[in-house]
Amino acid sequence: MDIVAWGFALLWLVAAGVVALHQSRGRKRVARQRNITEHSVTVEVD
Repeated sequence: MDIVAWGFALLWLVAAGVVALHQSRGRKRVARQRNITEHSVTVEVD
């Protein structure tokens, strides 16, 4: 039973790490899109 418990714990840790990576990448992509939109707006104003 201990081995099974450790297996589930490792799976949960791996899943949490993958989710954290995807969330951090998504935030970076959103930030890049915001920067691009801001630059395009400034260019249009100029």
